[in-house]
Amino acid sequence: MLTWSSSHGGRFSEDVREATDGRGADMAIDIVGGAVFQELMRSLRPRARWIMVGELSGETVTLNPAQLILRGLRLRSAVSTTRAQLEDALALIADGAVRTVIREVVGIQDVPRMHEALERRQVLGRAVAQVGRGWP
Repeated sequence: MLTWSSSHGGRFSEDVREATDGRGADMAIDIVGGAVFQELMRSLRPRARWIMVGELSGETVTLNPAQLILRGLRLRSAVSTTRAQLEDALALIADGAVRTVIREVVGIQDVPRMHEALERRQVLGRAVAQVGRGWP
């Protein structure tokens, strides 16, 4: 988990990329909003999750939807979250109490079998297809 403060001069995507060996962050919880919108987008890996919890800055942003679509970014919002609730959620993540259950990791050649199991609702948790080395 990385946290960022304004003491970095507003440019944090390079720090995030460096800390993640160039991949970018898997997920961001954004409580600031407009003031960090573009910089936060640059710090995310393809197919990352972006949860907007607040809008402290009040700034309006310009967004070309292709920026989300082409990178497969998933932008979500949370309603009525208090600071205490956010702190509780972050603590659960940091402690490992909240985690994704991965039932099976298969190679690309086993995707048809995995898809059949998903259709039959035989997969509890997540099924992951590993496409190959270097796949984000």
